[in-house]
Amino acid sequence: MKFFKRLTSISLCAIMLVSSSTLACFAAKTENTPVSYTAEASVNTVTADNIAANNVEIYTVEPSGEVSEFGYKQMVTYDSNGNKVEAASNTLDTGNLANANAKAFPSSYSSLDVKNSVGASIITSVKDQGNSGTCWAQAANAAAETAYLRNNAVSDVDFSDGHLAYFGNRPQNPDPTDPGYMDGYNLADPYNTGGNNYVSGGAFARWSGPEFEEYAPDPDWYGDFLTYSYNQTNRFVSEEHLITNILIDGHNVNVLKTYVQLFGGVIGTYYSVKSGYRFGDITTFYQNQEESLNHAVYIVGWDDTIPTSAFATNPPGPGAWLVKNSWGEDWGDGGYFWMSYYDTSLNYCWLMDFEPKGNVDNNYTYDPSWAEGYMYFIWPSSSDGLSMVYANNFNAKGNEILTQVGIYTMDKRSRLNIQIYVDAPVNDPYQGRLVSTVSEEVSGEGYRTIRLTDPVTLTPGQRFSVVVESRSVSGDPVCAVMEHTSYSKSRPGQSYYLLLKTALNCNWAESDGNFFIKAFTKDINEPDKSALQAQYNTAVAYGYPEDN
Repeated sequence: MKFFKRLTSISLCAIMLVSSSTLACFAAKTENTPVSYTAEASVNTVTADNIAANNVEIYTVEPSGEVSEFGYKQMVTYDSNGNKVEAASNTLDTGNLANANAKAFPSSYSSLDVKNSVGASIITSVKDQGNSGTCWAQAANAAAETAYLRNNAVSDVDFSDGHLAYFGNRPQNPDPTDPGYMDGYNLADPYNTGGNNYVSGGAFARWSGPEFEEYAPDPDWYGDFLTYSYNQTNRFVSEEHLITNILIDGHNVNVLKTYVQLFGGVIGTYYSVKSGYRFGDITTFYQNQEESLNHAVYIVGWDDTIPTSAFATNPPGPGAWLVKNSWGEDWGDGGYFWMSYYDTSLNYCWLMDFEPKGNVDNNYTYDPSWAEGYMYFIWPSSSDGLSMVYANNFNAKGNEILTQVGIYTMDKRSRLNIQIYVDAPVNDPYQGRLVSTVSEEVSGEGYRTIRLTDPVTLTPGQRFSVVVESRSVSGDPVCAVMEHTSYSKSRPGQSYYLLLKTALNCNWAESDGNFFIKAFTKDINEPDKSALQAQYNTAVAYGYPEDN
């Protein structure tokens, strides 16, 4: 077992935690306003003197090391002493959304019947993982393919499962110009060492996939695929961009129905055991002995009327999910089966969604992968209305417009206040110009993108900082998520957190790991002036008079 043994980041016990009144001491410098630090007479502040009284809780989430026969790898959580603890596992809080929709749900539904703009089903064909351990890649690409068909006027799409497995489990980039150069680790056998939604989500968020199978063909999953590799030039290709990868409650039937209907499907994880399947007029599955996970699939529909007698063991009630498996079309019902609503292992599902790749052109990011795990920090005092503030600095590559940011959160429910500063010194974003802010309430573990209300125009080489202030609205502590520092390190000037030394002096401190904050920009294309230049040249050649 590997876990974070060094506590160099424990100065993160000073990750910025202040009340709303304290934020007055960080008066942002706008276009022409100099920054000023002023402290109010009474503030709710965490200072150097009382840091010890506010014990920060530091956790590491990493692969268990055990891989199932289907290729699924569970994640485990450790505290800073190396003790295995229960995972946070906060799921998306839908409020009254699902309950409001409950009366409108039909008794049965299948996204196979949903057509896109050209009349094609939004669910692609069943794939076959063969002898490989790539169930997780097949499930993630099933979601990616459905999103692509929803968003594009095409009749079919097939994304490469091999590409996702290879680069997802081999995230080290040998390109020295990459800000995350050689971060992470490469697994010798990317196809059988396992994966999960952290591997696929981390790869997609970095724009390593999804890639068309036509351009990155899958190996023969029943043949000699162990030595199959892809060229490094194929690492950063993405036919659509991940915008959502969030954990949802697998036992909340109305929640799952809501998102199956809205997005076409959700990724499901469960414990597959031979005795749980029943093959007859329909193929069904139910087990009530295990809560652990060993397989990933794609849930695309439901039927409330499937009776308890249709299962090998009678579940507590009727109803089942229509599941797209990855064992070929010759298995089950053309590659599908029905899983009982009551299966004890279907604890968590993942909502994964994408947007067309033309929406943004550039992905500013430091975290190379989530495959090796991550770390998160909880400050108990943040449940008392205090905020946690952290930031990533980036430098624009060209003339671009910053339109959205991406962030990984684990809070039960919090409000994120995202601020964009430009032209600041690397060690103090607040000394820059505040050019854009957006606030959004979020819940549940996972990755999401947030669009800026006021996009920011950037020039080549211009430094910009994405500052995240996270404040609890549920009464639970908030978290800051960053890369696993046993495998990846931040470089100077990249990631900072706010250290509050005294009530009168607020300073940023550099983090030894990068926070999971990304920034996305659209290129500003210079207008084509060739025709205008040609007209001018002709005018000069024929002696048109110049302006006096």
